[in-house]
Amino acid sequence: MTGATVNGQRAISVRLVTPWRGAWFADVDLDPETKLLIPSGRVVLTIGSTILTGTVDPRAAGRFGSSAHLRIVGGAGGWDKNVSAQHFHNDAGVPSSIVYTATAALVGEVVVATTPALFGPDFVRSAGPASRVFGDVDWYVDALGVTHVGARLPAIPDATLEVLSYDAIAQRLDVSCDALVVPGTSFTDDRFDGTLIARDVEQTFTTEGSRATVWCSSGAVSRLRAALSNFAREAVSLKYLRTYEYRFVLPVAGRLALQAVDASLGLPDVNPVSVTAGMAGLSCKPKPAQSVFVGFTAGDPTKPVVRAFDGTLPLEGTFDASVALHLAPTAPAVDIGQTAATVAIGPVPLPLASGPAAAAALGAIDVCLAAIAASLATEGPISIDPAFTAFATTAGTAIGVATAAIAAAMTALQTTVVKGT
Repeated sequence: MTGATVNGQRAISVRLVTPWRGAWFADVDLDPETKLLIPSGRVVLTIGSTILTGTVDPRAAGRFGSSAHLRIVGGAGGWDKNVSAQHFHNDAGVPSSIVYTATAALVGEVVVATTPALFGPDFVRSAGPASRVFGDVDWYVDALGVTHVGARLPAIPDATLEVLSYDAIAQRLDVSCDALVVPGTSFTDDRFDGTLIARDVEQTFTTEGSRATVWCSSGAVSRLRAALSNFAREAVSLKYLRTYEYRFVLPVAGRLALQAVDASLGLPDVNPVSVTAGMAGLSCKPKPAQSVFVGFTAGDPTKPVVRAFDGTLPLEGTFDASVALHLAPTAPAVDIGQTAATVAIGPVPLPLASGPAAAAALGAIDVCLAAIAASLATEGPISIDPAFTAFATTAGTAIGVATAAIAAAMTALQTTVVKGT
């Protein structure tokens, strides 16, 4: 092969693996005829005229007798290191670059967001491998050790590249090439139809030359990663363990008709679906197009249920309680603020009267209204002028009747007040 060195120290073979997504790594055998100095930390790997910058992984480096081997990971080799949990918040939206840059700084990496995104007001980074912050977004480490978040760009094959064989079933090419073969390279040949796109590449450089195995795919995915991910998803029925956002359309006999917000997630509209509120006794009439969140009880596709609503105030809300008389002889009760100093109801916070104090106040009002009614009924109207007599008589009688009705209503209300203990 064209000369390969690590920090100037000659290598006799290099196995370079470049995935569609993630960091490249190189397994290197150093020349035993030279003075063996096992490199560590940041190193420069040179293959012909190509320069790659990476970091020696101490977990896969060492010597035995006259042989020395090491693994070099692209960049700082930090994306598999664990980072602490952190909450990012911005009411205007959290920029993806903030999350990526802050996480990269913890593990010594340099990151560039090719297509920056704006998350919602919150991004919660869990403790674990740093690369977890990328989620399902494509990312890769280039030859210079810089991490790029975004899909790889198309690549043109080197002039020395030659296709040796093609396995149509495995979508695998065997090629020879003096230069590096990178994901995104397109292949055309009269011996197969169409154009093949490289996704994952394993290339070996030895004294006998260079050979590469190239896994191709019509989709922009890493073949191995996609296969393992699909296996895991199906094995645990991941589709039914998640919660999905839906849009409220209309009520249907105590249930809801909903429209899927993101059809690309593979879930249909549901009509109707039951609601499980956060607490028994709560119910509401949502506003049209209000977002609700649907999950599946125990991951069972036969048990979809509305688990929560967004923060939009509903058109109507109900908080109720019911006691079956054959289980308990007491009447249904809803207790609000039993130990609170005040309970705000409506836009203006006011004290909420309840218990013995309310009963006493209503009783006093009842007595006053009864006295007014008795006075009006016995004394009649006050006549100042004969012309005023008819009007005063009619008004006095009406006031007496209304006051008596109010007094009766207040008496009835008094009996319904919950007497506190």
